Amino acid sequence: MIAGIRGLVALAVIGLALLVVLVLDRGGPSAVDRTVLRHFDPAKVRQLSWTAPNGGQGPAVVRRGDGWIGEGPIDTRSVDDVLTSLLAARWHRRDAKRDIHAHRTLAVDGGTSTHSIAIGDKLAGAEQAWIRVDAGPALLVDGWLANLLDPGPLAFREHAPLAAAATSTITVDAGGHTLEIESRPWRTRDGLVAPALGDALATALAGLVLVGPAPGAPSAPIATIALANGPRVAIGGACAQPDQIAITVDGAGACVAASAWSAAKAAIDALSRPAAEIVDRRPAGFAIDHVGLVGATLSLVRRPTLSFESGATSLADPDRVAELVRALAEPGEPIAVPAVAPAFTLTLAPVRGDAIALDVFPGAVHRRGEAVALRITPATRAILGRPASALLDPERWAEEPSTITTLVLDGVTYRRGTVLGEWSRAPAGPIDPTLVEAVAVAAAKLRAPVRTGIAVTPHHLRITFAPPFGGPVTRELALGAPGPGGCAAVLGSEPVTAPLELCTAVAALAR
Repeated sequence: MIAGIRGLVALAVIGLALLVVLVLDRGGPSAVDRTVLRHFDPAKVRQLSWTAPNGGQGPAVVRRGDGWIGEGPIDTRSVDDVLTSLLAARWHRRDAKRDIHAHRTLAVDGGTSTHSIAIGDKLAGAEQAWIRVDAGPALLVDGWLANLLDPGPLAFREHAPLAAAATSTITVDAGGHTLEIESRPWRTRDGLVAPALGDALATALAGLVLVGPAPGAPSAPIATIALANGPRVAIGGACAQPDQIAITVDGAGACVAASAWSAAKAAIDALSRPAAEIVDRRPAGFAIDHVGLVGATLSLVRRPTLSFESGATSLADPDRVAELVRALAEPGEPIAVPAVAPAFTLTLAPVRGDAIALDVFPGAVHRRGEAVALRITPATRAILGRPASALLDPERWAEEPSTITTLVLDGVTYRRGTVLGEWSRAPAGPIDPTLVEAVAVAAAKLRAPVRTGIAVTPHHLRITFAPPFGGPVTRELALGAPGPGGCAAVLGSEPVTAPLELCTAVAALAR
């Protein structure tokens, strides 16, 4: 009994001890709020500005709508990094008696509240530094936070102000010459230019990266570069480092590497040469949305489709369309614009950019409005001159060979047996089932493009299909002798070219 009472007392003592420890723990150091800025709301911050004890001004950024403005274009991600870090910032130690020797002060305008953060010395031998918030006690924080709160003069600047040159219209004024070039496809006021030249300019302009602050007011610019809906950059002036050159971005000074400007200047000079030296030698070496043909429009979006002036719409032959696109991308030789009228004109509508009128001559093409034409080969000219009907999808039918029940070739009927590959003949005579099956396989799917001219077609083929659904279907075709590209054929009353495998099998079976 006594032992039981003693056990209960021991448990009560242990429980009381644990309760005391818990209470002391909640009131101990771990309960101290170590937040650097209490009740801080980044969304309410309207301005961040830095000052030095000597009155010097550091960077300053002001919220404008969903973004930030300051000296030159601002990298909003850098500002967001500071705000996010202030929200999460915690201190490790505080010392009310320490003088932190502040060298910069950050003023935070939080809308309904303001804060002042003095940035002081780093703690020797540790990745930590002292700050003071709103004239309170010195706080020891991580070194990365102190570095973030102590930005350099270019901390919030957009370091590559012309990075968007590859997708913009670029205007350059240099040496009394103005160059305006639009991207994708690259074109100046004189016409399309070689893509490599436009790409080189965009790459060089993106390489104009800010590497240091400008030492003073910029001198008269030697060139100005502007992007549509983007910044205006003026080049000119000396920097503290001999391998740098001063620039202004929307009036805000900075320095870039002199070698980067040299590369940009070379790219600009390359585009200032005569038209014959910079022209894109491909009639249409860009992504095409649609082509205006004579009497029809060829759409290249998704499945190639032909829309005729009559209102009819048909699928286009992917192979013929691919040949046309390749022909339009075949480089030519710059020549003088022919003095005669063009044979016809194609209208080329890029996926991005304005439509181009391509005048086609017997041996050349000319993008209307450009200073030079392009000599093309006879093969290219022949492809460009094909009528719209030649681009129609040549697929006439597509059935399963096993659904063919009868073949009638030149009056001889071949009927499929109950076993696959078995055939009978009427009238009776010698039969090669393998050869009959070859005709059946070749005739089951017919691709026959339109042809021109008159040809002899002595063989007449009639095929009857019995598909699983629907009634029997009969197809008829007249064929001539096989040649290198197939054979002349007539489908209904339309002259077409039948595939070589069908022509060869029919000729062999007819013998």
